Amino acid sequence: MSAQEAIAQADQSGWIEIRSGVYLDTAKYMRSTQQEFLDDDPARSMDFSGPGYWITTKCGAMPKWISGADDESLLEIFSEEGDGECDL
Repeated sequence: MSAQEAIAQADQSGWIEIRSGVYLDTAKYMRSTQQEFLDDDPARSMDFSGPGYWITTKCGAMPKWISGADDESLLEIFSEEGDGECDL
């Protein structure tokens, strides 16, 4: 899968798992689920109101903003070999 394909799939479903335990979420999806975050989760008070996407992990790392398919952070995920869960 390419970064462009991941963006397209996230746009359709709100999120996609791009590596084991690593997800690409739309800002809209983050806003819609934010109230479900645990009270002690620092991401509960983050501002997801802008455009773009967020990288989240099941390991609890802080969400990282991604501007789109050409964002360097997203491209790094697709260019690196990450076989461990939640590797970024």
